[in-house]
Amino acid sequence: MPAAPGGRLFDLDYLILGELVVVRILFLSLAVTLMLLVLNNWRLQHHSH
Repeated sequence: MPAAPGGRLFDLDYLILGELVVVRILFLSLAVTLMLLVLNNWRLQHHSH
């Protein structure tokens, strides 16, 4: 019986960890996309001048 709550807690922690990883990946991809857009814009401005 005592093993069930431990497993449940472990699953909950794992779920929260997974969500954090997903959020981190989304945030990183968003940051990379913004950086690429800024770099592309800066390059276009630099080449135009």
